[in-house]
Amino acid sequence: MEITSATLPSKDVVTGDTAAEVAALALYYKILIGVRALANQLLRGDGDEASQASEVFRSVLRLSSAARPDGEGWLGGEVGSFPGPHHLASLLLAVSGDLSGSAVTGVEPPSGLDGNKWVNAMRRVARKRPYLWRNHREAIAEGYLEAENSAAVSFPTGAGKSTLSELKIYATLLREKKVVFLAPTNALVGQTTIALRKTFRRAKVEQERFDEIGFLSEEDNLPEIFVMTPESCLAQMSIEPTVFAEVGLLIFDECHLLHPEEGRGRRALDAMLCLLNFAGLVPSASFLLLSAMMKNTDEIAGWIQEMTGRTCLSLSLPWKPTRQLRGSVVYAQSDVDKLSDGLLKAARTRKTKAPSTSDKEKLRSVPMGLFSLKQTWATRNIEDYTLLGLLDGAINLAASKWWKLTPNSGLVSSEIASAAAAAGVRTLVFFQTIQNAVSAKNKITGRLGAVQIKLTEDEQGWWATSELEIGGADHLFLDVREGNLVSPCVVHHGLLLPEERQLCESLYQRTNGATIMAATSTVSQGMNFPSELVIIAEDSRFDQAKDRREVLQAQELLNAAGRAGRAGQNANGIVLVIPGKVVGIDVKDATIGAHWTKLQKVFGQSDQCLEIDDPLTAILDRVHAAMDEKGEVDRYAIARLASVGLESAVKKSLSGFRARKRGDQDWIETRLAAAIAFQQKEKPESDDDLVDHQVASTLGIALPVMERLSRDLDEVTDYETVTGWRKWFFNWMEANGDLFAQIFRPETIDDLFGKDVTSLETVEERCAFALPYLKKLTRLWVRGHPMTDLEEALGTPADKLKACLGARKFVLRVVPELGYLFGVPALLKQRQSAAEGKEAALGPALTKLGACVRYGYQTYEHAALGFYLRGSKLSRRQVHDRFAALKPHLPPAKKGESWDDAVNRIEAGVLLDKLNS
Repeated sequence: MEITSATLPSKDVVTGDTAAEVAALALYYKILIGVRALANQLLRGDGDEASQASEVFRSVLRLSSAARPDGEGWLGGEVGSFPGPHHLASLLLAVSGDLSGSAVTGVEPPSGLDGNKWVNAMRRVARKRPYLWRNHREAIAEGYLEAENSAAVSFPTGAGKSTLSELKIYATLLREKKVVFLAPTNALVGQTTIALRKTFRRAKVEQERFDEIGFLSEEDNLPEIFVMTPESCLAQMSIEPTVFAEVGLLIFDECHLLHPEEGRGRRALDAMLCLLNFAGLVPSASFLLLSAMMKNTDEIAGWIQEMTGRTCLSLSLPWKPTRQLRGSVVYAQSDVDKLSDGLLKAARTRKTKAPSTSDKEKLRSVPMGLFSLKQTWATRNIEDYTLLGLLDGAINLAASKWWKLTPNSGLVSSEIASAAAAAGVRTLVFFQTIQNAVSAKNKITGRLGAVQIKLTEDEQGWWATSELEIGGADHLFLDVREGNLVSPCVVHHGLLLPEERQLCESLYQRTNGATIMAATSTVSQGMNFPSELVIIAEDSRFDQAKDRREVLQAQELLNAAGRAGRAGQNANGIVLVIPGKVVGIDVKDATIGAHWTKLQKVFGQSDQCLEIDDPLTAILDRVHAAMDEKGEVDRYAIARLASVGLESAVKKSLSGFRARKRGDQDWIETRLAAAIAFQQKEKPESDDDLVDHQVASTLGIALPVMERLSRDLDEVTDYETVTGWRKWFFNWMEANGDLFAQIFRPETIDDLFGKDVTSLETVEERCAFALPYLKKLTRLWVRGHPMTDLEEALGTPADKLKACLGARKFVLRVVPELGYLFGVPALLKQRQSAAEGKEAALGPALTKLGACVRYGYQTYEHAALGFYLRGSKLSRRQVHDRFAALKPHLPPAKKGESWDDAVNRIEAGVLLDKLNS
């Protein structure tokens, strides 16, 4: 765009003291005309421009080599050939031929699309990506853009999966179909939504309203592009499936989330159920599954093809446009031996139980980087590696309480990151805990000193909102003073407030912003940042079950490594791992520490390292092996499958597909029979029980909770206020303390309260401890209090609030779960009325109860104001402040008013407020 929009210089610039100078400038001027023609061809897809550009470059070649053997050139004897223009024209002629065939504007329209509309769409793409890479062209040649075709794509990180998805989205939108885009985390949902809005400016792009039951109703229209997590998509399909009727494409980014992993709860299961439900709900839609980690792409494509009955392409070309240099921090083996021996001697004469500060200060060595000269650590041949210095001087290692040498990864990574940033290298450092990331940020700031990075207008808005929500700048993770970021390093993790996270990401993405980001694994889940160096400061995490540290799985390490280098930003990237144990190297003897070999097994693989499994396999096997046992996850999964047809779902599952491929029809039949028998045992005895079962399976809430809640809701008098309903539900929880572990996920409560609750033996004791806190915290939350007040309510002294981690956990992890739970009574009443053939006449106090708890509103009028002013994107406390100013002008509510009445009343109040201001 900059080439074509720039004004062509006047021909008057073609001048000089000699004919040779004038001729050379004339040739370069002609080349410029050719470059502009080539740029126009790439942006507009004009074939005439393409031939014009090539002809211009050929003309320059002829003119610049027009010299006769006798030395008499066409401009006279003093002028011969022109090697500069000749060489440049030669290169541009070759480039024009390649680019013309790669131009995105040259992509033929898929079948059934209007050619003019398609070309116009491709011209919009070309403004950002004028040409396609060969993996894109190969995919398109195979029919990737055809409406009926699905695809499983496992290109390496940075190989253009986003470009492919955007082309498929354009093809879908031009058919007047809609797109659902699944992203695994809330952070990635937000980043994806922002990116898609920039690309598809003419389309309506929205993201889910997190964790609110029924955030789309039958009357709502699905936006043209809707970004959401698989869990939310699954819940929405169960509650109001009709909104998906016009969807033509489901994109699942980072689809390796389907793979079951210990400690991830039901995430993989919900993701798999989401795909199965969607295939049954919208059989005409296509699928696009994306992951750099997917190893069994052919198998996944075959499964999708069988499930849809239409072609699914397997695209797994390992080519990528960027290159990575991957290395490991190592130390001279002589240093490692000397320091280890010194620790042992000190331990024999120790005066302290653990190594003292004096002992640790002696543990100094110079860190080196052992880098592979190949893309992966594929061999152990000495000639395939090189040893390079990382820092000018020695650095302190550390020692464990057992007097063993440890890598001191926080300090080492901070020193290396600081040195890299000082050299102008944008650096991303990964840690396993928030505490370690923050500690590293502080070390880096101390090492590099303060900076002055002025916030943009948007950034100032995010900062002001974050400060208002939490209750003071001192409690935020960013170091901002008087409108300037004063630290060269920002911190990114899962406990940042939404606006705080946006600010952090914006500051790191700016070319004149922060040079270092210290982050936890939330960033490694597909988030894209312009990082030239990625330091993996911790290659392991503590496994409580095994009571020891375990090396991270290959997909976790390689996913983090994939953040280094990004096509269009940095063609090359560096990855540096700090091993969890100090690795010594002896170049003379060609030996290296044993821990390196564990890492070599990981980094010896390509990005496509994970064979995605089906989380339903273990569940179906358990149900078959022990039919009398009633595990909640098993019951939930079978109920979910039954809601879309148990037989069809089992047969269409990846497990069923694999069984057919290996000729094991018996596995399918026995598992299906066991699942049917299991479901029959769970079958409700009455129509009332049927509603409870349906809602329980729809929302993934334990059936005993649903049965008791349904029974007690029948006896409650309808409350007219959100506060009344909120108090009733908390009192109900208190009266049913034996269900506490089924009402809340235990890990959520454990994370918030820690040992105070994990040390309690019974469910009733846990409930008695936690519920008073949850009541108080929720009351403060919906009344618009800052998070500092919530932190104090958790028992933190006012002078030790720091970053308000407890309040952050409550707001970011517990409140979404509370909002989801508080949406259940309205859904139950609606389903019960529908089962009786009646229309539920529910007031807004109940229908908006979940939303009020989720977003921190005390009344449904607050929710109505937030809805009415949704374009302004006000935060919780801003809505409270606006409501307080509006309240004197708000007309009184009529008895039995509806939600629409409330919104109209808010609109009238806003107009009155404007007239009086």
